[in-house]
Amino acid sequence: PLLNAMYEDTALLARVLNRSDVVLLNRPLSRYRMHGSSMSQAAAADGSYSQSSDNQARRQYLEWLRRHLKTDLRTRARIERELMAYERPRLLALLKKLRRVIRV
Repeated sequence: PLLNAMYEDTALLARVLNRSDVVLLNRPLSRYRMHGSSMSQAAAADGSYSQSSDNQARRQYLEWLRRHLKTDLRTRARIERELMAYERPRLLALLKKLRRVIRV
């Protein structure tokens, strides 16, 4: 499927960061415009999107990252871990339980 429009800006940023050298600064150089009539606000209002829970738009973005970005092993592992919530939810729940047991 095509990348969900809600993640177009994020995908553009991912492409730029993946292909360019990056310098981190202690201050912002630009602002990201956020407003009440944005696509994410409308989707949150109708229940089709939530920043705090799994949703189809996020899954599409993570699958896009998997297919299109050449990343290091650490980043690739993080993408795969995030996708596990969609592709193997029972395995992820088991791993979370095991981590809690190991920490105790």
